[in-house]
Amino acid sequence: MLDPNVFAVLTPCDEKNRARTAFSLPENADRFHKAVGGVAEEPTIDSRQSTPSLLSPSEETGGEDEDATDRIILTFDKPSKDPLKGWQFGTNKASSDVLLGHRGTRGISGRQFNIAVDERLWVFLHDYHSSHGTAVSYNHKNKDEVRKKETWILSRGPGKSTPWKVVMIHVGHMAIKIEFPNQQAGKPEYMENLRAFFNRSQSALPLLEKIDFESYPSTATPSQPQTPRHQAIYLDDEMIGHGEFGEVRRVIKARDGLYYAAKTFTPLFKDSDGDQKRKRDEEQWRDQIRNEIDIMRNNPHPNVMPVVEFRFTPNPFLVMPYYRDGHLTRHLRHLNEKQYVSALRQILLGLRHLHERGIIHRDLKPENLLVDIDKDTKEITIVIADFGFSKDATPTNDLLKTFCGSLLYAAPDIFFGRSDGYGAKVDIWSAGVIVFGMYGLPEAPPSPWKKEARQQAVALENWISTWTQSLLDKLDDANENDDKVVNMLLHMIDPDPEKRYSAHECLQMGCRNGLFRATRDGRIVDADADDMADNTMHAHPTLTRDGEETPPPQSPRLPETGADNTTFIARNLRGGVRCSGEDSVNSPSDMKDSGRRTRRRRTSGTSSWSLTIGPSNSDSDGGFSMADSEPRLNEGPMTGLFIRRDRFTGSLVSRQPHGDESGGQLEEEQDGGAVTPRPEPVIAATAHLASFERRLFESLAP
Repeated sequence: MLDPNVFAVLTPCDEKNRARTAFSLPENADRFHKAVGGVAEEPTIDSRQSTPSLLSPSEETGGEDEDATDRIILTFDKPSKDPLKGWQFGTNKASSDVLLGHRGTRGISGRQFNIAVDERLWVFLHDYHSSHGTAVSYNHKNKDEVRKKETWILSRGPGKSTPWKVVMIHVGHMAIKIEFPNQQAGKPEYMENLRAFFNRSQSALPLLEKIDFESYPSTATPSQPQTPRHQAIYLDDEMIGHGEFGEVRRVIKARDGLYYAAKTFTPLFKDSDGDQKRKRDEEQWRDQIRNEIDIMRNNPHPNVMPVVEFRFTPNPFLVMPYYRDGHLTRHLRHLNEKQYVSALRQILLGLRHLHERGIIHRDLKPENLLVDIDKDTKEITIVIADFGFSKDATPTNDLLKTFCGSLLYAAPDIFFGRSDGYGAKVDIWSAGVIVFGMYGLPEAPPSPWKKEARQQAVALENWISTWTQSLLDKLDDANENDDKVVNMLLHMIDPDPEKRYSAHECLQMGCRNGLFRATRDGRIVDADADDMADNTMHAHPTLTRDGEETPPPQSPRLPETGADNTTFIARNLRGGVRCSGEDSVNSPSDMKDSGRRTRRRRTSGTSSWSLTIGPSNSDSDGGFSMADSEPRLNEGPMTGLFIRRDRFTGSLVSRQPHGDESGGQLEEEQDGGAVTPRPEPVIAATAHLASFERRLFESLAP
């Protein structure tokens, strides 16, 4: 039985015995376990017991003898010197729990790295201060990815499976294998020890560090190209999709241990082509990728797939959130009524957002709609993905003519020769057919592509006509009971693009017939959404932690009269609020007939937010008001405190709005009236703000 007192076992693995030499230093004696090679250095049985067999159970199965090599064993009964930082490694005797050599050891800093656990009891390695960096390899991969000021996951929480078998730390020509023998089993006594270790680290945590005024790791800002040494490390896990133009794999970000989806792109040019043609084709291929990424980046929305990270070199590499439940195809016939109505609403919201910005998807199908279903509430979230065929029609505002898409879901007007061109409503047809598929589509005619070239045009025309009529006939049959969804689909699956509803008109119709509901602030929610849901933005879920969900951030919500404003603001700060425009339509009382097409002016989201605590022109009773997307909380006549989340690092910054408000040098009045410059950010507050600031920050603490 494993000793629940054991946290980690470190084994030297470098060929030149550098790690073994470091482990055997006298300073490590209390954690060092010398190799004995299976020879008992003192009696282990009495004279009456039988001699153990030649082979131990582990040797009989080909396992490694635990006593065959020197090791460092970290245990809970020998706590670290600094509970806040966990176990520290380096050449500084005063701070290191495990000494990796004395000062002057090549490639090893005084504080090289530390190993700690987070609130989920996941284990991470942090390199915050080293001069030459650290690398962590997983199954012998990524050992050359040396980083400074970086974080690596070493193990998921107790009872969680880990997708890698061998984890090694590489530093200063040392290679150290690290294992957590109790982590996967997650026995109660071990978990109690691990939780106590984490709690000790939290009790030692200074107040300002609790609210993350410093943000690690330090990376280049999004407006700057990231260098290879700043780029996050992704660990390949498994294939989740592939096609003619690329493949998508599930990956794990070493920095946080979460799953992501990584798309790589298949080149559309051949190495055998001539230099000039190859160069031209390669540039065209890169332009197509740029177009896809730009559309995703420039049109953020809860129902549009976001970009986590994109790299062009050495090969194009797109990182997106990972949706555990895959694409809509596998769920089409298994959703309940509430789920498919919610799916319809979210698809329409995403399309309206794109269409208002001139973006036409042109390849909407179930495979390009990703799904997350909450395991507890069963609520569904839909995001539109794969913008490889998408087009920004705003530069010319002309009708498009290129055929693209999938036969089953392509609108009749997208086919060559059936119209003078097409616009955004081709996506509405596709969305209608997708949702109709939840009822069950009619049988599709044989593929027209199997015909000879000279017969293909006629075959395609016949296919379109037959398929369109089959859809309309089945829609009429399905509408015998005056189904609200089918009524809307009749306006979406209309062969005449002039009569076909826009996404906005569909949303208005849904609010009129009770499928959806418009809130007081103009957003559209499910008809049975409660009051709390009215004020909650559906964020991009689900960055999964081995089956666990990342809680979605909450949007700003006005507090009830008499509510504790401190707690309210702290809750919004913790969630990473962005005070920005939301999906909106006219309120029910303002809605016009479906024939009237109206467009409401939209507000674009911001990449950062700010909070000001101090006086304003409104009531001074602690009320909450919005002005220019900036919430203000008033506590009578006082100088005030300004808190903002940095748009690049994500960290919280506080400063007293005192002196120059333009973001330059601030001035602070000292005793005696002398004025000295004070750089921003300033983490301080005057005496009359201290009480409120303390309450706010304590509310932010875990």
